[in-house]
Order: sequence, then C-alpha cells, then structure tokens
Amino acid sequence: MLSYKSNPKLKRMMVTEMKLHRKNDQIIKGTYSKMNGIFKGCAVGCSIHSLNVRLKKNLPTNQHSIYESELGLPEWLARLEDFLFESLPDEEAKNFPVDLLTTIPVGVDLDPVQYRFKKFLLQDNFDCVHSLKDLDVRVKLQVTEAIKLVMKVIEGTIETGKVDEAAARSARSAAESAARSARSAAESAGSARWAARSATIIRYKDELLRLLKEVN
Repeated sequence: MLSYKSNPKLKRMMVTEMKLHRKNDQIIKGTYSKMNGIFKGCAVGCSIHSLNVRLKKNLPTNQHSIYESELGLPEWLARLEDFLFESLPDEEAKNFPVDLLTTIPVGVDLDPVQYRFKKFLLQDNFDCVHSLKDLDVRVKLQVTEAIKLVMKVIEGTIETGKVDEAAARSARSAAESAARSARSAAESAGSARWAARSATIIRYKDELLRLLKEVN
C-alpha cells in the first residue's frame, strides 16, 4: 500500500479540502459528523467528508479503514490521527489535520513509521519511569527491563521488516507482569503526568510529523 495511491492529484485535493474545512471553522472535536446547515467534524470525519464531496461518494465518516481503501493511508495512522487530534489543545488540533495531510509524501509505504513511532513512545516511557524518584527500585527495574525487551522487538522489526513472534511473546509476558507490579505506583504518579499531558501530546504530534516527513 502506497500513500495517496501514488497520485499527487489526490494529495493536492485532500490538502485543499482540509484547508477549506479549517478556513470555514468546520474542524471540531467530539464528533465524526455534524450537519447544521454546514458540515462539521473531527479530523477523520472531515477527511472522509472531503472524499464524499469531491468524489461524489457516500462513505461513512467514522470508518478509519476508509483511509486505506480511498487514500492508500494505513488504518493505524487514521486512528492515531484521531487520538492525537482529540487530545491536542484546540488551536493545535485545528491545524493538525492540514499539517498531517501536507506532510505525508506521495507514493511511499508508511508502515516503517508505525514502528519508529512506537520506538519513540517506548523510549519516552522508559525515560519517564527512570525519572520517578518515589517508585520502588525493584518495580522500576522490572518495568524498565520489560520496556527494553519490547523495544528490542521493535528495533528488530525496523531492521528486518518482520516481527519476531517468539521475542514478541516473551516481551509481552514481561510487560504484562511489569504492568501488574507497577499499576498502583503508576496511579500515584498519574496526577503529575496528567498535568503535563498537553505538552506531551504536542510532542507526540511533532514526532509523528517528523517521521512522516523523513520516510522514503
């Protein structure tokens, strides 16, 4: 599957449409589709609505898989866009759909971005856990070692293009065990993490755009 089905005209159409949605204040949170004289919707909803308008289709605006069938963009990217859009501060959110569609290059396989982004998230979580001063040393070691195992699987996938299923099962088991041990500790640290959530989501958004820009 290649982005925008290797069609530059498809990309130009989508970027133009999304800019128009932004200009007309049609990009809103909390709903895939809302019609009250003028269409309004979230990032995914506006993208699919654009396809309906320009290509004379009647696609459901809440189906992430339409990104694959109509745009050549993987479903995981549509779901990630959805999550980041709803989590970003309002002004950042309005610009994000335009920035995303603009940044995605034409005619490339975007799957490598998925694993590079996962590696980024794992490193971010590793750094977060490592910085916790009040976390029990044994729990911290268990969690960070589990993250390392998962990261090794991701790095192998980036290098070979294939998931090592045996290593993935071992990493999953270690991660589940560490999660059980760390659950209460994570809850106690959650309030501080939540306070910085907006900055974190913006950082995640910026990293996704950087990875998409660099993929080839």
